[in-house]
Amino acid sequence: MYDLVVNGVLAHLGIGDHEAQRSYLESLRPQMRALFNGYQTSKVNTSYEPEDVQICYLLRYFAPYSQLLQQVLTPIGGWSLGTLPTLTVSLLGTGPAPELCGLLKWLGTPARTPLPSVHAHLFDSGDWTFARAVSLGRVLPAVWSEELSIQSHHLDVSCAWNDQPDLEAVLSSSNLIVLQNCLNEIDTTAHTQILQNLRWLSTTMIKDALLVVIDRTRYEPVLEFIRNVKLLENEGHLACARYEENAYYDAGALHNDMPAVLLNSTLLYRQTAFENPIPAEKSGLVVRRNLDYHAVAMRKV
Repeated sequence: MYDLVVNGVLAHLGIGDHEAQRSYLESLRPQMRALFNGYQTSKVNTSYEPEDVQICYLLRYFAPYSQLLQQVLTPIGGWSLGTLPTLTVSLLGTGPAPELCGLLKWLGTPARTPLPSVHAHLFDSGDWTFARAVSLGRVLPAVWSEELSIQSHHLDVSCAWNDQPDLEAVLSSSNLIVLQNCLNEIDTTAHTQILQNLRWLSTTMIKDALLVVIDRTRYEPVLEFIRNVKLLENEGHLACARYEENAYYDAGALHNDMPAVLLNSTLLYRQTAFENPIPAEKSGLVVRRNLDYHAVAMRKV
């Protein structure tokens, strides 16, 4: 996956010469460090509008974040989603949509016939124009050749949803609804409203639809939110299909496939067990092998 992203970024920028590629990637080191450091506080405060920030996000986080959804779906028989003739997916706060890329690659592996037609709805409050040009225009075609339609929508997930008819029409027809890795970027005072939104959503979802919430473990309010989502099963509309605290995804296979142009540029380094503390020149540039996360999957009954 890293190679698809790196090649997609460089192709979109029109940088074909190997030395120019290495030099360009190396020039992103300050922005990559700044992006990483922005995630080291309890409340993330990062602007994704600059193109170079979106590029750094793609290069560092897109590949591993594309894997988390399948970690939740596989143990609960999520493959049944692939047996539907049409699969409608809504991704909330999705940015450049790593969840969609991972989901499509997962649906097609191992190959089965027929594959569903996929209708994807991408919701976010930010402008991810450059990143989506790469992820949707260059990465997705390499992993999915079946019928696919994509619609982008503007949505602040912390605002009330129940007074937005267009949003209700989309969510109430979705087989899979995902909220991944964005809670830590929303003020905790808004978590009550988001939970209320999910409570409302539980009454509008179609039967057997799945609601999946995934987020990183280092932010304590996230765990409380995940636990409260699970408690929605007490209200009778949802049943908990899977619940995980402090789970982790081993990204070792992804690390092994990191392309040479990325590693040779010294923009990013693989995590090793032998560097503690991390040398100063690698500070903020080491990609962790294990991704810790909390997750809950709720099925409409």
